[in-house]
Amino acid sequence: MTLFYYYLALINAAVSLAVAGAVFVRNRYRAVGPLFGTAMVLLALWMLGFAHYFLPLGRAEAMHWAKITLSASILIHPFLFHSLCALVEKMRRFRWWITAFYAMAPVFLVLLWQGDLLTGLRPSPYMTHYVSYNRAWYPILGGYILL
Repeated sequence: MTLFYYYLALINAAVSLAVAGAVFVRNRYRAVGPLFGTAMVLLALWMLGFAHYFLPLGRAEAMHWAKITLSASILIHPFLFHSLCALVEKMRRFRWWITAFYAMAPVFLVLLWQGDLLTGLRPSPYMTHYVSYNRAWYPILGGYILL
């Protein structure tokens, strides 16, 4: 059954890539096209990484895919927020928030790849593994993602 979810996540990644291409082609001369297209490419990368949660992997490979998944999640948010501001033509009004999100993303990426955000793997009822987060950073990262 887990292979079904693996392939379903891969199909979602392919659909996200198709949407990214369509949005970019239709809106390439407006700010929203490249921004939302990039957000959709990152969503496809997130889905590709998430698909690997349904495969039985070794610890090192599973942590590598977990880092890729979380990296894509961290990067999606500034691009998605920026594209939504561009869509409603409020980029100037929210420029400080946009700048803050773009500035915070590299900080979280460095923390992630240095090994500060993830502590290991844990079993999950529907997946072959899931990640455990560092409880000290979890509220800060969660707040960033929720904003």
